[in-house]
This record gives sequence, structure tokens and C-alpha cells, in this order.
Amino acid sequence: MKKNACILSFLLVICFLQGNYTSEAQNLNNITYNLFTGYGYVARTNDFMRGYNVDNADINSVGYFAFEINLEPDGSKQWHHYYKNIHYGAGLFHGIFNYSKNIGNPWGLYGFLGFSPVQTKHWQFRTDVALGISGIWDGYSSENYYNIAVSTPIEAYIHGRLNLLYNINENWHVGLSGAFIHFSNGCIKRPNKGINIITPGFNVAYNPKKITKTTCQESIPFEKNFQRLITLYDAVKGTYVDYTKTLNHFTNDTIRDTVRDVYYVIGLQYREMYALSALHNIGWGCDLTYNNAINRTKGWHYRDPEYNQGFDPERFTISAFACYEYNIHRLSFVVEPIVYLYKPHNTYFTRLAQRIGLRYQIHKGWYYQLTLRAYQFTKADYIEGGIGYRFKY
Repeated sequence: MKKNACILSFLLVICFLQGNYTSEAQNLNNITYNLFTGYGYVARTNDFMRGYNVDNADINSVGYFAFEINLEPDGSKQWHHYYKNIHYGAGLFHGIFNYSKNIGNPWGLYGFLGFSPVQTKHWQFRTDVALGISGIWDGYSSENYYNIAVSTPIEAYIHGRLNLLYNINENWHVGLSGAFIHFSNGCIKRPNKGINIITPGFNVAYNPKKITKTTCQESIPFEKNFQRLITLYDAVKGTYVDYTKTLNHFTNDTIRDTVRDVYYVIGLQYREMYALSALHNIGWGCDLTYNNAINRTKGWHYRDPEYNQGFDPERFTISAFACYEYNIHRLSFVVEPIVYLYKPHNTYFTRLAQRIGLRYQIHKGWYYQLTLRAYQFTKADYIEGGIGYRFKY
């Protein structure tokens, strides 16, 4: 149930990026269709990718294509004029690894958002970031125990891309692109080391009608204000212990075995924010969290399955953090460095952590929040999905 909720969270993000902005735009003529293709490099960051698999094959390259529908605001809404050359939309990705046994060749569906900092008569330089889901993975299992890269049939899809386009005319464009793509499940289930690929390539873009935009005729009012945010969130945290199991004490026959579990995390967050402008909010916050995965990762699964199964106050943590929001209409990008003021001894995570994600205003003060909590800047802890309310005063 918890895992399905996290998958639904990713689908909601895609709907927010695509559906909401489409409904806001009155003129849908500014649509561009974009096809990307190329051959990329796979970063071999775990043993499975480095050749510890059935055929001892290095997984080091990937062919791919992506199709995107891109929309540029036409200036018909007031918020369009806060941003210069913004674009957004949805895309479909497919990758084919040079060795796909026990891993699969994934498809991905994502929403993206980007800017064009440089635009001339003949050239466009574009950047975008994307978040979505990917599927058709052959993940880790007792039969497929080599694959420690991905653990679930559905994984998160994240990319950052640079794209240089040449305008052949008002409708056709060709370009070169390069993207960093990351696949992971946010530690919902383990083992899940994740996959990173770098995808240089080329693309062709076509817009049926000339892109048109209107200019803002009057100043846009904004009043600085303080905001108070209260969020209730939950998450799931996967654990596993990989060990050798003895089958026969007389013959010393052994077999490799794995114990995998998923535990809930629940917490309450409080934030004080100051709106510097329509685009930027800064502030501070704190949270109280009950992390049921604490003390579950040290091997007690198979030594004593009944060890400490109930409520344990030693699983509470208290943390404080700085807050930054970049606002794009109802959607906000969230970045928060975290320090644990209290955590139990010998926890699997460090005292310093990081949170990055999205916050979407559903209606008036109510918002939905989807963030990834990590530590050491490289290790995902869990994905937080929550509902909150924003008070302004």
C-alpha cells in the first residue's frame, strides 16, 4: 500500500507539470514536438554494472530515444511574465543497454520544466530538468540476485539536460543535446544502488505554428509577506541483509540468502518562510520524525526475527533545516540542508542530511509535497510524501 502511494506521488507530479500548466494557458498554439536520439555512457557504479552478472558482461553503454511535447507560455496569464523564456511539458523515454539480461530495457514517462537563457534569430540554448517514473525493469529477486542496481519493476526517472538548437525556419529546428539521467526508487526497496547514464545525442524539433508571445503592459504587484507551513508526511524505507545461510551443519553446505523488509516513516514538519519576491522564499524549519527502520539494518532480521518489533522511542529523530523555495506559479522547487539535533546512537545515517523536491499548491493554502531525503549527498534515505497548509501573516 505504501509503495503504491509513492508511485501515485510520481504520477501526480507528472500531472501537475503537464495538466495544470496546460489548463492555465489560453493559447495552445505554442506547442513544439521534439525527438531526441543518441548513444550514451553508463556509469558503472556497482558490481552488477561492472560485470558481476550471469555472463560477466560490463554494462557500459545505452542507446536511447525520447519524444517530448513542449509548451511555451503565450503571455496570456500574469504569472507568465515573471519568467523569461520558460517552457514545460511531458516526454517518453526508452533506453536499450548493451547488455540487458536480468535488468531489462526501460521505458520512462516524465514531466519537465526548463528555460532558454539564450535566444537569437538562428540559435536557442535550452536547459530543463525532469521527474517521472520508469518501468519494465527486471529487478532484484531471489532468482535474480546479481542485480543490485534496481530492485523494483518501477523506478523514479530524473534528468537534467542541455540543448543547443539551430532554427532552420520558424517551424523546424535541429540541435545537439546532452543529458544526465538517474534511475532509482528512493530506497523504497533494497538493494537498489541506482543507475546513472550520460546521453549525448541530437534532436529534431517541429512546431506546427509560429511561436508567439505577448508582452506585459503593466507592472505586476507583489507584497512581501511571512508564511507559516505545517506538513504531515509519511514514507517507506527499505532494508535488506545479504548473508550466507547454512543448510547442513554436518556437510557445511551453504547458500546465499537475503532478508528484505519495508518499514514506515512518519513525521511532522514546521516552517517559517519569508517571501522575498514572487519567485524566492527563504526560511527555517524543524521536524519530528518516527523512523521505524532504525535498528533494522544491522542483521537482526535473521539472528532474531522478533527483535524489537514494537514501538521504540529510540526511533524518534529531531532535526532543523534551512529552507529555500523557487516558485513557478503553483509549483515550488524545494532545497533544504538538514542537521539532526537528536538521533539515536549508531544509526545508519549521518548527522547532516539534505532534502530536495517539489511542493504544489492544490487549493488556497493547501499543498502537496514530494521530497527526497538523502545523506552524504549521494545516498537516498527515503521519499517523503505529505499534505500541508500554508498560513500567510
